[in-house]
Amino acid sequence: MARVFVDGSYSSKNPEVTGWGYMSEDRSVSKDGKLTGDITSLHQVGGELKATMEAICYFANQGEREITILHDYLGVSEWANGGWRTKNHYTYDYAEYVKNIRAKGIVINFEKIDAADNPADELARKHTGAEYAH
Repeated sequence: MARVFVDGSYSSKNPEVTGWGYMSEDRSVSKDGKLTGDITSLHQVGGELKATMEAICYFANQGEREITILHDYLGVSEWANGGWRTKNHYTYDYAEYVKNIRAKGIVINFEKIDAADNPADELARKHTGAEYAH
C-alpha cells in the first residue's frame, strides 16, 4: 500500500503559475511541477488535483493496488468521492480520473491532514515563489 502526500501552491506574486507536488510517506519518491494557462484560475486547487492524479498514476503503474492520498485541501477527497459537485471541467475530469482508476480495482483512499504536516507543500511552492503558508 502506498501513502502519498499531495499539495498545490499559488502566489499572487506569480499568478501565471500553479505549483504541484507529491511525496511518498517514506520520502523515497517525490515529483513536482508547474501548471500554466487557464488552470491557474483555480489557484492552488489546480495543483492539488494535478498532484493527486500524478501520484495515483505513478503508484498504480508501480503495481500498487491500494493508494492513500494524504491531503490538506478538502476538495481533493470531496470531488473524488462525490461529496462536492464538479462545477468545471477540471474538477469533473479529476473526479472521472479517480472513478476510472477505481474501476480497474485499485483502491483509492483519502486522509485529511493538517497543512503544517504536509511535506509536499515545499515541492509545490518552489514553482510559485509563495511564502511558507502554514
